Amino acid sequence: MEPETPETGVSHAQTPSSGEDATSTPGTPPPDGEPTLEKGFLVRSVLFLLILVAVVYTVYERVAILQQMEQVARDFQAQLRPPRTSTDVAVVLITDTDYAAFFGNASPLDPDAMGALLQAIAAGGPRVIAVDLATDGLGYAGLVHLLGDVPVVWARESVDCDGPFAVPAACRTGQASALLSFAGAAQPGSTFGLVQMQRDSDGAIRRYRMTLPVNDTIRPTFAEAVLSAADLSRSEGSDERFIRYQPLPPGAVHTAALVSDAAKSPDFTERGFLKDRIVLLGGAYRAARDRHQTPIGELSGVEIQAQVVLTELEGGGLRPVGIDTIGLLLLVNSVALLVLFQWTSLRLAFWLSLLAVPVLGTASSLIVAGSPFALWPYVVPVLVAVLLQQLYSQAMRYRNALIRGWGSNLKSRLKSRGVSLWPQWRSQDH
Repeated sequence: MEPETPETGVSHAQTPSSGEDATSTPGTPPPDGEPTLEKGFLVRSVLFLLILVAVVYTVYERVAILQQMEQVARDFQAQLRPPRTSTDVAVVLITDTDYAAFFGNASPLDPDAMGALLQAIAAGGPRVIAVDLATDGLGYAGLVHLLGDVPVVWARESVDCDGPFAVPAACRTGQASALLSFAGAAQPGSTFGLVQMQRDSDGAIRRYRMTLPVNDTIRPTFAEAVLSAADLSRSEGSDERFIRYQPLPPGAVHTAALVSDAAKSPDFTERGFLKDRIVLLGGAYRAARDRHQTPIGELSGVEIQAQVVLTELEGGGLRPVGIDTIGLLLLVNSVALLVLFQWTSLRLAFWLSLLAVPVLGTASSLIVAGSPFALWPYVVPVLVAVLLQQLYSQAMRYRNALIRGWGSNLKSRLKSRGVSLWPQWRSQDH
């Protein structure tokens, strides 16, 4: 009679039954090789993937955390960008010092002082002058005739007629919104653009449009009007786009005092720093209350408009990625991981998947969102979940293969003696 092991009581001379793997030895794993693909395993993997994508859809629609994480990723990329090198745009700021020296710390701004500043800018030979200042008073109408042949674009605001800042004189009965007047309103052919921009949930401005609807009429935004006046190409349509924030190049931002002094030079028109540039004039003084949060810090309204113009000159901003596109990306990338686990060994699939998760996340973001990290909050967690589910499922398949290799008879005998399979494997490994 053959001796029995003290742990299991199973004879070492016992031969496997007809349903067992004759090459397997009790207490040791079956020969090398991956378990065959089971239909049920594949179905469970696909169902898990579909449920995971459905969860992402639900979270996207009801919770803003994914969008907020995307904003953080985009802001991080914007902060890493170097300063621009384009010299096509110049900004003239009315600082607190200029506000006191030229306008006597009084608002609305004195039309005569503004006219003198605009004439100084025009003397520099700009391609276009864009005025991002409130000029809805009657005293500003004469400014249009001071600038000669230089194209001028005036900022214009629309107000909500049902809101707290409604202007009764501008609102008509039944109108949802109304346009305020501007300096060139009485002059035929004067160009204006709307300066309204959308804020995100955290108060920062990241996006822009080229046109906006006002009372069922499509109106140009400030950037659209500026580029049109300069006869430059620009994006079409009213889709939202992301502003490509980058610090302006050195020498692109000037104060009103600097321009006023430079205009006294006889060669300012031919060799000045405003020659053939799109010049945007705006207020950076505190009383203007025109400073806003952006991914690269606090900027004045006119500096944000300069960022929009430069974004368009560089080909236009990227459109936000819709949830349907994100869902499709999740399916494609997750299926790639599933194929990896089905067509390679478990060890190779594990190491390749560790590399594939960040690579797929980065590639998807670059191709679809134009940013290496923008879609990581959507893609990477899902791929990690798929990876963990595949590892767990593969472990269960391998365990079942081991049990089948030993035979059902051996399994029953071990169970009847209260012996666990996993502790036995560990004890024999050591």
